Amino acid sequence: MNDIAGDQLLQWISNETRDQEIDALYVYSPLCGTCKLAERMLQIALEPLSAYRIGKLNLNDSPEVAHAFKIHSIPCLIIWNPKQPREEPKLIYAMHSVTHLYEQLKGGFAND
Repeated sequence: MNDIAGDQLLQWISNETRDQEIDALYVYSPLCGTCKLAERMLQIALEPLSAYRIGKLNLNDSPEVAHAFKIHSIPCLIIWNPKQPREEPKLIYAMHSVTHLYEQLKGGFAND
């Protein structure tokens, strides 16, 4: 996972180049214990998905992203539909398990 600045993400969205940069975005706060656990689970889920491009964003540094994506809580995983990159993304707040995260990432919008 690569760190992404909020202004960089919003620029990709406005320029419609986000789909060329990342497939999903993990939104967290460094002071959030649940976020640390979710990030570790996400790292494990991503191991077999080596081609998947995921960024991570510290929400404390980019509150405008919370407003732009209507993020209600953290941790939050934003997944864009690879078949419809301009479609509204799916926001996942509950990181149930590594298997659940893997299925969400692998399936795009196929699984809820």
